[in-house]
Amino acid sequence: MIESRTWAQFALGLSLGGLALTAGAVQPAEPGDAAASLDPRLEKLAWMRGTWLAHQGGDVLEEIWSAPAGDSLMGMFRWAKQGKAWMFELITVTADDHGVVFRLKHFDRTLVGWEEKGEALTYPLLRQGEREAVFENPERDHPRRFIYRSPNPDTLVVLIEGYTDGELKTQEYRLRREPSP
Repeated sequence: MIESRTWAQFALGLSLGGLALTAGAVQPAEPGDAAASLDPRLEKLAWMRGTWLAHQGGDVLEEIWSAPAGDSLMGMFRWAKQGKAWMFELITVTADDHGVVFRLKHFDRTLVGWEEKGEALTYPLLRQGEREAVFENPERDHPRRFIYRSPNPDTLVVLIEGYTDGELKTQEYRLRREPSP
């Protein structure tokens, strides 16, 4: 049987991913640990890091990206309508022997997934520029493509492209960088 303190430390360690538990205290990970093993293909996506916010009518859209570490980045997205959470997304960008892949899973305000339990929307990296990343899944009609661009350090443009009734449609979301707390 696991002691309650040990179990609590284990659970805390799981939720704090980048922190290590030592002698019952939470210690920051070594500064060079993540950078030493950082996949160079993901290093080029470091410009995505940060908290990004947009106001559309009465809606608030917020996207938060971690810094690249090891073989991944992670992102979160929240869409609030009339001051209430409408939907959330959990997003990952991972690198492996097959390339770089963007994965997305939607949830409603009670964290009920929109996609099937073991499924996520999957989009391999199609092309990458200095401040642009294009992820595409040609097997999907909508969304077919996610395009992330940053024309300047304080702006993130997310384009979602897909086919509806045979016609390519584009949704554009323009977010501004929020200052770090």
